[in-house]
Amino acid sequence: MRIRARRKASSALTAGLALSTALFVASACSSSSHKTSNGGGGASGTPQITLQAASYHSPTSAFGRAITWWISSLESQSQGKVKVNMAWNGSLLSETEMKDGIASGRTKIGFLSEPYTPSAFPLARIVEVPFVTTNQLAQTEALNQLYADDTAFREEWTGQNLHVLSFVAAPPLITGAAQRITDLSWFKNKKIRAAGGLTQVLSALGASPQPIPVTGTYQAMQRGTIDAYSAVTFDLIPNLSLQEVGKYVLDMGTGGPASLELAMSQNTWTGLPSDVQGIITRLDSEFPTHVSSELKTADDAACAAIKKVGGSVSIFSADQTAQVKQLLGDKPKQDWAQRVVSKTDPQKLWDEYTSLIKTYEAKDVKAVSGTVRCAEQLGQK
Repeated sequence: MRIRARRKASSALTAGLALSTALFVASACSSSSHKTSNGGGGASGTPQITLQAASYHSPTSAFGRAITWWISSLESQSQGKVKVNMAWNGSLLSETEMKDGIASGRTKIGFLSEPYTPSAFPLARIVEVPFVTTNQLAQTEALNQLYADDTAFREEWTGQNLHVLSFVAAPPLITGAAQRITDLSWFKNKKIRAAGGLTQVLSALGASPQPIPVTGTYQAMQRGTIDAYSAVTFDLIPNLSLQEVGKYVLDMGTGGPASLELAMSQNTWTGLPSDVQGIITRLDSEFPTHVSSELKTADDAACAAIKKVGGSVSIFSADQTAQVKQLLGDKPKQDWAQRVVSKTDPQKLWDEYTSLIKTYEAKDVKAVSGTVRCAEQLGQK
């Protein structure tokens, strides 16, 4: 079993590894964010453990709802021994502060994402190479297994006082515009909001990527500063009201070139009783499936929002996707390999990663992305 293998690998590491996802954030070491008291906690009067937690997500987003499930399950299964105080929307730590906040002890638990501190995780940026898979859950399982099996990949995190409880791959990224995108020629000379791995893809198509924050995308579209938005997941469209300014959505088949991690610091993890660690380990193994389920619900809501305004969802054909890949060439993979060659054998890690993805894809051959599902519902694929 993957989870057992992973936990074995984890237990062989230094005893104090930390949960490495941006779910919870806690204050400094001996502060009130992780404290015990001798009264009243738990069914048998065991010490009460209070953990401050934080995420930059909204509690109503797909990730936010999955995080809420994780917290509620931890509190209920510990029978009152553990209490989690959650700070949402980056109110305690921002995206860029999360990694250091967890590692330094300012946070007890956190939900972080490698694109916000890319120089810290060159190996993990393997996910930024596009056109590997559009199966979000298969990519998630592959990352978790890679963390269990590959020493160099794991030590990139543990060497920074981070222990990944669960990786979660980002859903496939889409492009949206005020007019329907039908072929590759549409992109030429267009100004398009972009970030991460999508920047290289759009440049290869002749577009001009614009580094606009995702929260500024609506205004930029409304003012005509950009012609389209990209590097946004389908589920976020209604949250950002993007269907109002770009109701024609395209999925080029790039996949989701980013990952998120549920994490905790070493000192926090080693300071927890073994029974609480056991509960957390079980919940970690279930977390990716809950995220996937919540994303499906959010994708369906995005589809309804697109339909309501008379928009459409298009999927590039296999031939069109192949054309984009040809224009892009092998540059994304080569760039990644150059960044990691001093730390590991890039080709070996690449072969492990892609082989694991194929293995998990084969176990879930019926997996369909939200954009494909929506295109089929609207009769527009």
